[in-house]
Amino acid sequence: MLRDDLCFCKSAGAIIFLDARIGRYFALPERFVEPFSRWLDGRPPSFDDVPILQHLVAQGFLVETADLPQRLNIKFTSLPPPEVEVDPDGRFPSIPLAVCAIASRLIWTWRVRHQPFSSLIDRIKSIRRPSSCGMKKASRRDLVRLVHAFRFSDLILGSHDRCLPRSLALVTICRKYGLSPVLVIGVQATPFAAHCWVQDGNVVVNESPDRAQMFTPILVA
Repeated sequence: MLRDDLCFCKSAGAIIFLDARIGRYFALPERFVEPFSRWLDGRPPSFDDVPILQHLVAQGFLVETADLPQRLNIKFTSLPPPEVEVDPDGRFPSIPLAVCAIASRLIWTWRVRHQPFSSLIDRIKSIRRPSSCGMKKASRRDLVRLVHAFRFSDLILGSHDRCLPRSLALVTICRKYGLSPVLVIGVQATPFAAHCWVQDGNVVVNESPDRAQMFTPILVA
C-alpha cells in the first residue's frame, strides 16, 4: 500500500505527491503514471508495470502490508467544491479579535520557519473540532467576525506568500471559537504551484473561490 505519510492527487494528467513527513512535493515520472494508475484501480499489472512498481517499493513509496491494500490511501473525505466566499461588511474588527489574530499569525509564522511540516499538520489535527468534543458550534456571524480580524492582520503583517502560516493560524482560532473548518493544501501541475486555504463546507474562508478552484486538494487537515 501507499506509505502512510504520502498524499497524492491527479492534476492535469500528472500524479503529484506530498511527502507530509518532510513537506516536499514531487511528481511521478510520466512513464510511471499509467502503471501507478492501474495499481490504484486494482487492475493486474502488465509485464512492463512490474519493474516500475518494484522501483516504487524500493524507493519506499509503496510498502508491504499483511492486510488487503488500501490502494487509494485517501487522507480526507470528499471535500465540497469551494463555491462561496465569506463577505465581511467592512466594519472594523473588535480589538481583542484583531490582537488574537495577529498573535496567532506571529506564533504560526515562527512554527512554520522552525518546526517540521509533519508537526504542523499533527498540531492542527490535535485541535479537535466541535462535533468531536462537545463544544457549542459557533454561528456564521462568528466566522465573519474572525474573518474581519484576520483581514485586518493582513494590513499589519502582509498576506503575499504567507498562505501557510495565515491558514494555520486561522483554522486554529476558528476551532477554538467553536467553528469546524479544515485546512486545505492544493496543487496545480502546469506550471507547478501549491497553495493553501481554510474551508468550511463549500465556504472558502480566507481565499476567493475562483482562486481555490485553480488547485486540486492534496491534503486536508
